[in-house]
Amino acid sequence: MIRLVHSAPLVNLISKAIVTDPEVVNLFIGQLPFAPPRQILDAMVAKLTMPQEQIPLSCHRYADARGVPALRRAIAERYHRLYDMTVDPDTQVLVTHGATEAIWLAIIALTNPGDEIIIPDPCYMAYESMSDSLRRQPVRVATSPERGFCLDYADLQRALTQRTRLLLLNSPENPTGAVYDESTLSNIIALAHEYSFYILHDEVYDAFTYNDRHIPALAVDPQDSQTIMVNSISKRLGMGGWRIGWSIARPEILSRMISIHRCVNMTECTMIQQVISDFINDSRIERQITEQSAIMHERGRRFLREILRLGVFECPIESPRSGFYLFVQVDNLYREIISTNDTVKLNSAGETVADYLLKNCRIAVGPGISFGPSGQGYIRMSFAAPETHLEAALDRLYSVFH
Repeated sequence: MIRLVHSAPLVNLISKAIVTDPEVVNLFIGQLPFAPPRQILDAMVAKLTMPQEQIPLSCHRYADARGVPALRRAIAERYHRLYDMTVDPDTQVLVTHGATEAIWLAIIALTNPGDEIIIPDPCYMAYESMSDSLRRQPVRVATSPERGFCLDYADLQRALTQRTRLLLLNSPENPTGAVYDESTLSNIIALAHEYSFYILHDEVYDAFTYNDRHIPALAVDPQDSQTIMVNSISKRLGMGGWRIGWSIARPEILSRMISIHRCVNMTECTMIQQVISDFINDSRIERQITEQSAIMHERGRRFLREILRLGVFECPIESPRSGFYLFVQVDNLYREIISTNDTVKLNSAGETVADYLLKNCRIAVGPGISFGPSGQGYIRMSFAAPETHLEAALDRLYSVFH
């Protein structure tokens, strides 16, 4: 049974309100607010509307469990083009049902029940539930705003035991926006070699780093032996519903993941893979992604500037550094709420504030503790909502707190 960790009742309440109440402004979910690239949609329409006799039967058949060869080649080419990495598309690339399946496969393939999985705290909320559901032992290592919410080498080393098998590393990170630099990654990889554990680098927000340079951990793993990369088209192309992700690892690791993949999911949609393969390295789409990233950065900066003017939120690090979220401290707002309002105090400041914002402002945000104990004084606010929604949220906040 999957154990939903922090704030499950409140998160469920927020999720239900988003679906059932049209007045709720949704700053809870982070999805790229732009439509997918027109070129990809047109290519799919063209393939679907071809005369029947011209459509290759391969479009309707099972694809290779590893993924359509053209897509695997395109993924390998992408890493060479962007990071000068050499990736063998035949032995090191696996196409998966989004990045989520790739993470499940890695955990199952590389760990056993009772093994320990290191999770930075705070972090993407699904990591702990995944570990728990497979009877692995999640071990949280606290991060701090003073270190940009990146793991501290000494803290990580102290958390390692003989049972440590895997580190789940999200960079760029949800919810904090942390981005790991080359030096920090190199130190963590050195520990992985010394203590014989694996690193899974979840880089799904790689297109949305603003003042930092994104570096795949595999690019600084000198032996390509301890690191598994996970990515997808969901965030960068706004195509989460198409469910195309991938994993990159050395052949021995990937073979174990493929064996499980065949049992769990067999393969991904052949036609979608064929279409996507033509656009992974398309220069026009790359320019579009760059432009959208710049828009998101400016949108996040503007929204942060406005909420800080209220005087009740704080942002302890330069933000936004990456992704679609602001991870803001709410201790001051919490004290104001409980001192001037007849409200229920929940388990943390972030939960109390998130509950208050939902009930009194009709704004849905994520309580920070749902991402781990270190997030207890924070909330996560997505700025990937449409501009009109962000403006509505600001109007409501100003009417209540200004």
